Amino acid sequence: MKSAILAKQLRDARKELGLTQKELGEIIGVTRQRITRIESGTQNVTIETLQKLAAALDYDFTIELKQKKRSKRLA
Repeated sequence: MKSAILAKQLRDARKELGLTQKELGEIIGVTRQRITRIESGTQNVTIETLQKLAAALDYDFTIELKQKKRSKRLA
């Protein structure tokens, strides 16, 4: 998932719940500045942090790996 898409989803979910960046940061144990960077797509996010964000925002968190379609020349 592109970081800009993820960042927008997180920002929209936070706003939908009426949370400030500071409040969300306090819930998951990070600074407001880190939430700002995550929401702007400039901060790399660990799976652990994504799990915390999902739980705080009342979202399910799943990871899906899909095999890429192979081109005919590689087959």
